[in-house]
Amino acid sequence: MLAQAIARVEARQMPSRIASPIRELFRKIAPNFGPARRLVFADAALFAPLIKRVMLSSPETAAMIRTTTAPTMISGGVKPNVLASRATAVINFRMLPGDTAQDVVNHVADAVGDGRVKIKVLTYSPASTVAPIKSPGFELITDCIRRHYPDAVVAPYLVMGGTDSKMLEPLASGVYRFTPCRLAQKDVARMHGVNERASIEDIERAVGFFKTLIAGA
Repeated sequence: MLAQAIARVEARQMPSRIASPIRELFRKIAPNFGPARRLVFADAALFAPLIKRVMLSSPETAAMIRTTTAPTMISGGVKPNVLASRATAVINFRMLPGDTAQDVVNHVADAVGDGRVKIKVLTYSPASTVAPIKSPGFELITDCIRRHYPDAVVAPYLVMGGTDSKMLEPLASGVYRFTPCRLAQKDVARMHGVNERASIEDIERAVGFFKTLIAGA
């Protein structure tokens, strides 16, 4: 019963939607593409069905447009020769801005469709507040990027991993998550893992970036 419930939740993911940071990302990068993609990215609302279909085809991009679902723990019996009287599972949901814990609970209950399965929120951290892109802070970061990375296209982005910066939200009207380093896919894969590293050039440029940022603050 529990395995079936987990399979149903996995098979029926949370609804997808293009949140404001992703719409702004597309709008900012649109001029750098050919006519077809430029047209699609410039009007994400009109082409939402097409954009969603493409983004949902990859776990990395799917996480940008829906709350993610990841079963992480399951437990049951206490001995191999004793039938379990109960079994539990933990599913981790990484929240898309705009979704709430109750949204997830309602979705899971509907997906499972079995009253024998009890659903309980163990811990809950709301999605981080979306920082404004029309603000002195964002403009300062943009100026620093253009100075130290003149070939970069500056655009808002939805950071999908959790960071400690959420602790700063009560202290500021906008908290911006940005790493002034050039990261290839292989660099991202090494984060929090074996041989995590940054190049000397990136470290030097990052130091310069933060000097400029602090001086302009």
